[in-house]
Amino acid sequence: METAPPLAALARPTTRFRRRAGAAAVLVAPVAFAASELTWPETDAPDQSSTLAFYAGHHGQLLLAIASGLLAAVLFIPAIFSLMQPVRRRGTVLTHLGGGTALLGVALSGLALAGVQLMLYEASAPGVDRAALGSFLDRAMQDPVGAPLVIGHYLFALGIVVLAAGLFRARVGYRWASAALGAGPLLDAVLGTIGLPDGLVVGAVTDLLFVAGAAGLAWWQLTTSNADWEGLEASSPAPRTAVAV
Repeated sequence: METAPPLAALARPTTRFRRRAGAAAVLVAPVAFAASELTWPETDAPDQSSTLAFYAGHHGQLLLAIASGLLAAVLFIPAIFSLMQPVRRRGTVLTHLGGGTALLGVALSGLALAGVQLMLYEASAPGVDRAALGSFLDRAMQDPVGAPLVIGHYLFALGIVVLAAGLFRARVGYRWASAALGAGPLLDAVLGTIGLPDGLVVGAVTDLLFVAGAAGLAWWQLTTSNADWEGLEASSPAPRTAVAV
């Protein structure tokens, strides 16, 4: 008569799949995020009607940026949970506070804002009355009701910095990767406050740091053991030495 396999053996394929899928999300989400930021068509048009006219000339580029941002927002959800998974002792508070804040930022600036961006895409399509829509958008942009969507961007950046600090403290993965993951959005916020003239260069440098840190953590997660990723090795007590009686 065949005996049932132990519970650990049943869970092993599931844990391996979750670890590898999480590693893929950790890698692809920042890449899609960087692609969205770097491909977004920038304009200094004085009003929304002019902005829509500019978007009409860059319609394909606008759709690529929106799709990349939406993909990043979706993948950041499993990626953040996957990064929090190995933390059991040191860094637990920082990691979970940062992860929760980043998830809130993703919901606001990633998922909710994507709806607004898709509206801009459709409003800049050929044959649409841009003058009428421009007046509506000018008014809508001044309404404080939409402030949470803007705040979400800062919540996401703050959450990633705190999450990275927690991973660094917990010694999860490569410490240089945790440092680079947090340095990307932190440097972007600092340089953005200073107001450097070439925003594209600043964005490219900070996104490169962000992606490099995520790639290092994804590689560690892909190559580590199931027990290490589940935090079992860090949380298991040290074996006691037998004492003769």
